[in-house]
Amino acid sequence: AFNKVKDGTSYTQVQCRANMRTIAFACQLYKEEKGSWPDSKSWNDLVKPYTGDEKFFRCYIDKTGPCSYAMNENIPADANDLPPDLVVLFESTPGWNQTGGPEDVVTDRHDKNRPGANIAFADGHVDFNGADKIQSLQWTIEAQPSVAGGK
Repeated sequence: AFNKVKDGTSYTQVQCRANMRTIAFACQLYKEEKGSWPDSKSWNDLVKPYTGDEKFFRCYIDKTGPCSYAMNENIPADANDLPPDLVVLFESTPGWNQTGGPEDVVTDRHDKNRPGANIAFADGHVDFNGADKIQSLQWTIEAQPSVAGGK
């Protein structure tokens, strides 16, 4: 079947993940230029110039809104360095400049047999996470484990 890639992942899930990688990279470019992460209240507007095309903001399955993703509401507007495993973007209901948390993740977009969502992390990687794992991801900066020795 042409709609599945080698590991059983749907083609649209892979396309969606690529979109999120582009947006996560745009967030990093924004950070390098401006000195902080984009403000979550206006993140779409701020990173749109760095993506080159508005099409990256919409999952191929979602045809109803301008953006299929939301930014983690726990990212402070003046954040510079974020923990690498911090959730920064996730699949959500359609909108623009949307923010939220684990309760706002849409998990029924790609595979009815494997509910889950693509999630982008602060280090730029994007993974598909099963619905049962969404809550256990790092959603706050404070959730970063402390390192002995005051590092």
